[in-house]
Amino acid sequence: MKKNWIGLVGILFIFLAFLTILKIGLDEGWIPEEAKIALGFVLGVSGLFAGYSLYKKDKKTIGEIIAGLGASFLYATFAYSSFSSKIQWSANTLLIAMITLSSIISFI
Repeated sequence: MKKNWIGLVGILFIFLAFLTILKIGLDEGWIPEEAKIALGFVLGVSGLFAGYSLYKKDKKTIGEIIAGLGASFLYATFAYSSFSSKIQWSANTLLIAMITLSSIISFI
């Protein structure tokens, strides 16, 4: 840890630069509605799989945290899909999507 602190700081700065560019893109309308939903879905599913993999490798606490973060991304993406101006899911579709996601998470 003492040897690699400068590398960790560099990774942190690159990550913060990525988040800043992403925020600017979202605020300025450079990213369309469909891409926002796809990005949320990819981040959510990736978080679930990464958390599940870590949980199986006996890193239970961090695995649960990452899986919970992935699930929250999916819930937020479903809600955004329902309230988006271009892609308006009906209330029933949103309810079915959230119940299905909750069932899958509970089963795993």
